[in-house]
Amino acid sequence: MDDKTEFAKPDFAEYVTVSTSKGTGNEQKLISSNRALASDRLIKVYVGEGKTFLVQQLLLETLSDYFVRALQRDRFSEGIHGELHIEGDDRRTWKALLHWLFKGVLPANVQKDPDRLIDIWVVGDKYGVEALQNQAMYVLLRRVDVAPDDIVEDRLLPLATIKDGIHRTVPGSVMRTFLAEEIVRAMYWDRSAKYEDFLSWDGRSWTRQRLAPSE
Repeated sequence: MDDKTEFAKPDFAEYVTVSTSKGTGNEQKLISSNRALASDRLIKVYVGEGKTFLVQQLLLETLSDYFVRALQRDRFSEGIHGELHIEGDDRRTWKALLHWLFKGVLPANVQKDPDRLIDIWVVGDKYGVEALQNQAMYVLLRRVDVAPDDIVEDRLLPLATIKDGIHRTVPGSVMRTFLAEEIVRAMYWDRSAKYEDFLSWDGRSWTRQRLAPSE
């Protein structure tokens, strides 16, 4: 095995409980799924610098139609050669994505990192992985809504985080709307920022339209 290759494999024992009897229909389906995954083709996923991820094709295809199409064996080079070369994505975000794919939850350290959560949402949007987007948004909402009132820094996103997220999302998207609401919170709830701080963020006047003081 190439020492530059990193297996990204779930612990199948976490997902399947084998009955001592013949088992129920659901158990048999789980066992069949387990066996299918164990024998499935491993796709090499290249993301940035570092070890190559090896991921079962079936698991990647559960993410979205993007991966189903990309990994067709007779159409695109990715499917023919069993390799995905991911351009422009952060390797740390993909590690979090794969953790979520295998475990069903985002890593604990990622749940405390709003910048990473926003990047995960953006990557989910890029590949059409709505469930991943929902998970990232849920964690962000829980952070700002549930954090203790006396810990202001936990309830408010840093302005640098908001700005980066604004520049990486499109108008009308759920994340863009959420970040705009966070600006309002910073202005009127915490008063750590003022309207003029945001006017130079971009040239599309979204800030003026959303945040201009009423006359």
